[in-house]
Amino acid sequence: MTTEQFVPYEMKTSIIHILSYEGKNLEGYLENAFFKGRRYFSNLTQMIFLVEELLDSMVFPPRATSMRSFKAGTAHRVTTAHKSVNADKPIASFRLSVLFRQNASWQGNIQWMDDRAVTPFRSVLELVQLMDSVLGQYDSQEEES
Repeated sequence: MTTEQFVPYEMKTSIIHILSYEGKNLEGYLENAFFKGRRYFSNLTQMIFLVEELLDSMVFPPRATSMRSFKAGTAHRVTTAHKSVNADKPIASFRLSVLFRQNASWQGNIQWMDDRAVTPFRSVLELVQLMDSVLGQYDSQEEES
């Protein structure tokens, strides 16, 4: 029998600050009380693995399925990016609450902090599409095409 670990409310929500978004490549940092500070990322993959590492460390929400890999026993570790030059002024910020980890994905709510509207998402792909719907206006490469 497993015992559930208590996770304080403030650790169940992360803030994702986006510093730049060019060619659909985001750069920014994640804030969560569990990490005690900022964790920088320089692309979408790093951001996703950073959130996954956080969720695994807290064991909240618990995984419904185990991770699969081509190599047995391999685990992902995130190497965080160096601090960005423009770290003071995010172009957008999102409040992320992952409520479930089912079907090898996340389900939860995201809030664009400028708009205050909360939108549920059913997968990581849908989360990325919701973020892109906001960040697309900051993508200078998208405007050129």
